[in-house]
Amino acid sequence: MLPGDFPKWRTVHEYFRFWSQPGDDGISLLAHLLKELVAAERVLKERDEEPSCVRVDSQSVKNTDTAFDTGYDAGQKISGIKRHLVVDTLGLPHAIYVSSANVTDRQGAIEAFYSCVFDCR
Repeated sequence: MLPGDFPKWRTVHEYFRFWSQPGDDGISLLAHLLKELVAAERVLKERDEEPSCVRVDSQSVKNTDTAFDTGYDAGQKISGIKRHLVVDTLGLPHAIYVSSANVTDRQGAIEAFYSCVFDCR
């Protein structure tokens, strides 16, 4: 289901697997890249590299055929997945956690903070 201008799915998957594997410090190459890009943008906006405040939000998304693990969000009446985002005051992402829709916002926020690129305390 990749766009036509992408390489074959196996090639894309291999790169994703390589970039997603945790390094010696336990953090993936993708997480390091996100941290560097966010820090550079924050410095460009004359802010400290690390945020002093972050916010967590979640959104339930209707089920797609490609979703591996789905659930039902009774509050939103949506069957599908839920994405949890940790953003700073500039709206820059610091962590992204995707779960089934039946995961509570509280538990999703805890998991998102656990995967936070910066020290989100």
